[in-house]
Amino acid sequence: MKFITLILSLTLFLVSLWMKGNVNVDGRYKSKTLVYLNEDLVAEEDIDITLDRKKFESILSVSGKGIDGVAIFSNYGIVEKKSGFDYNISAQSEELQRVSITNQAMLERYRELHLNSKLADSSWIKFLYINDNIVLIQQSESSREYLLFVRNSR
Repeated sequence: MKFITLILSLTLFLVSLWMKGNVNVDGRYKSKTLVYLNEDLVAEEDIDITLDRKKFESILSVSGKGIDGVAIFSNYGIVEKKSGFDYNISAQSEELQRVSITNQAMLERYRELHLNSKLADSSWIKFLYINDNIVLIQQSESSREYLLFVRNSR
């Protein structure tokens, strides 16, 4: 749930930038998160987000040690400005591709993502830095408190 909240928060952040009018944040962004447990790299999580006005869609792909294949989750929803650089994200998640987990350390993380795919969620994000190609956000209720997104030039 925290990771999905993060994705939603990021999306909200990008949408809020678009709403502010200083920077056009409509477009496609990517982020890669490396997951470490006890100093061992156990997974890579790729986020691909498309923003169009107040709406967003994202795909989260998770692969790594102890994951048989690639887990894929879809998120979609809306971003609403609260005040200043604070935004509220309302989103729904869906598990698109289920995998088998053979590593106990990754089982808890996968369960969190899987359970979040069954619920609608709402959270907040704050834009910390924005330019034409980069967005840095802070999000609530996430194991990944800060995320850096880079605009995809394709």
